[in-house]
Amino acid sequence: MQKRLIAAVSVLTLLALLPLIPANASAKAGAKCTKLGIKSVVGTKTFTCIKSGKKFVWDKGKTSTIVPAKVVADSWPIDKSADKDIFLIADKNLRKFQQANTTTPKVTINYGPTTDKKRADEYLYSMHEAAKFWASDWKFDQDIVVALGTSKDYTWMSQYWSNYGLTGSWFDSSESTYTQLGANCNHGSAIFGNSRPFFWGCLPTQGDLNFIGLKKFSAQEYTHLAQYGIMGNLGLMQMPTLISEGSADFYGLSLASDEKNIDSDWKTYFSRGFISESSREYLMKANSIQITDLLIDSFAKGSKVEGHWYYTGAYVTIRLIAAQGHDGFVRFMKLVAETSNANQSFEKVYGMKFDDFAKVIAPEIQKLSSTITSR
Repeated sequence: MQKRLIAAVSVLTLLALLPLIPANASAKAGAKCTKLGIKSVVGTKTFTCIKSGKKFVWDKGKTSTIVPAKVVADSWPIDKSADKDIFLIADKNLRKFQQANTTTPKVTINYGPTTDKKRADEYLYSMHEAAKFWASDWKFDQDIVVALGTSKDYTWMSQYWSNYGLTGSWFDSSESTYTQLGANCNHGSAIFGNSRPFFWGCLPTQGDLNFIGLKKFSAQEYTHLAQYGIMGNLGLMQMPTLISEGSADFYGLSLASDEKNIDSDWKTYFSRGFISESSREYLMKANSIQITDLLIDSFAKGSKVEGHWYYTGAYVTIRLIAAQGHDGFVRFMKLVAETSNANQSFEKVYGMKFDDFAKVIAPEIQKLSSTITSR
């Protein structure tokens, strides 16, 4: 009995010393396999069992490359130089809010007599996205009226202007201004005219509407309606144009784009520079100290370099959304409306003086503005 036990232990010991041969170890090009269509992974190659003549053999195999998923930070502090993926961090914070919001307000669209409805609906796609996005922050139980015409619809459009209080010396209602860009028109505005939200736009009849410069416009203008709705006319007057116009461009582009294209769309935005020629030229040459002064002046409602605020303000908003998300930005809007003090409100919500924040981001804007292409 004892001899048998010793023999059994000896056999087990011998087996334990033998190398373990995995079932797929023989998988190599031309070697035999047992069943048509089965696969075997060896290293970075995947082999498939195929029929060659009357035999089953492994094919030459295909090299598989595993691309690790991109890890994007959940947020990024405003007192720290921007992460290389700052556009994606801001977008991640915006999408979280967008996905949670399912409310849809009522929007009535009026088409001009020469307006192609199919093209108009494509143009207004981002506006509908903006309407859904802002619905939980700004609840309005009446119709939001939209008038969309072409450059040939001046007489029709001017009637809407009159109905919504777009008259007088502060609004240029001349036919020459409305029609000056012809088929390339892409202008409009959003107001609370006679206490009713109204958006009008001139639809370009040529050009690719998927181009982000056109695609973002209706969402940008709808964002102005939301600003009016959340802050009121008086409150919005206290918000620096750097923020009111810059954030409208931020939300406009973000809601016209998607997670797949947002990084390239922002790069297009900052390289094309959708601002006046004078502000483009200034930003292209400005150093970070000059841009710091420009931001501080604009936040204090100064008048240095008219029109830069769409571009610079969009980047300011990117950094704010990346830091404290959409909810933080809405808190800032409401606090400005309550206190009539943008500087105090900024410091209370973001924990930093705007002047100090401007010094952090000025080099980042300078780097972006160096990519602006000549027209």
